[in-house]
Amino acid sequence: PHGLVDSSCPVIIDGNHVANVFTGQMLPEPLNYKTVDRFKKQAELYGFDETSYIDALSEVPVFSIEKHKKILELISQLAKQIGQVGLTNLKMLEQNRIIKERENRLMIAQEVSNVGSWDLDIVNNRLSWSETTFRQFGLTPGELEPTYEIFESFVSPADLERFNREIKRVIKEGESYSFDVKMLRKDGTSWVMHAQGYVQR
Repeated sequence: PHGLVDSSCPVIIDGNHVANVFTGQMLPEPLNYKTVDRFKKQAELYGFDETSYIDALSEVPVFSIEKHKKILELISQLAKQIGQVGLTNLKMLEQNRIIKERENRLMIAQEVSNVGSWDLDIVNNRLSWSETTFRQFGLTPGELEPTYEIFESFVSPADLERFNREIKRVIKEGESYSFDVKMLRKDGTSWVMHAQGYVQR
């Protein structure tokens, strides 16, 4: 090349051409009388101000073609890495959307069938309830932060010992469970809950 050079490189991610990386213009060699004369002729041809045009050209970076190729390759690799991170994030967002959609469907199904669900993290004593479970206890969803002790307070005193004994058994043996237990609501009224589940280690 004997003048200004610019170039581009395609960015391929997951087999798809998603973008192009463009470099700014550069000169493959320093200005000399031959190239300056050629640029002067271009200025005259296109109606540029000759002095301003040549002054601007003197600010253009000079890289050899080989160095320019290496810079372009580096920029291309960086763009691919950024694009790959973006693609990974998009896939995670899509997975989260699918999970959220399934959770919403499960919540609707539980509401319709009046089936609640709960999950107990034994190590950290963290208990999570579905919205239906809150309502079954006469609570507004999110009204309190559930713990196992709070759950016990909704078990009828007459059934509390048997309930705890059964829960301890399944935790120790790792088996599934299925039994009925008398529960209390916030207003003191009672109801019978059929508890069914399993231990996940």
